[in-house]
Amino acid sequence: MNSKNMMLIFDVIVLVLGVYILYQARFMKVNQEVPSLFVSAQEMRHCRNRKGFINFLYSKANIFGVVDIVYGLEGLYDDGFTAWNESLPKVNTAVNIIVLLGFLSVWIWFSVQLRKGKNEFF
Repeated sequence: MNSKNMMLIFDVIVLVLGVYILYQARFMKVNQEVPSLFVSAQEMRHCRNRKGFINFLYSKANIFGVVDIVYGLEGLYDDGFTAWNESLPKVNTAVNIIVLLGFLSVWIWFSVQLRKGKNEFF
């Protein structure tokens, strides 16, 4: 398997992860249960304010999910669609770098926010 195919698989995984994060965030808000995607069941036993934690995390998880989807779609277009149809324009390298840095920044931001939420509500 060449590196282009590996990147395409990675793009699909990130895209699916983004959709899954949005789904789990919605599930969390509607059912007032924190899925193990965000916090393990064992850790949740120590939560002092489940509703507060859900309200804290919900919008942040949605932002992370949307950014994952954007990054996955951009990569899928650039690594997949342009390879299958050479008449499509490739994404500018600067745009690729900006989207990657945005993805990494939001990932780090979400991780910090999750830790902050655990410190505040657990």
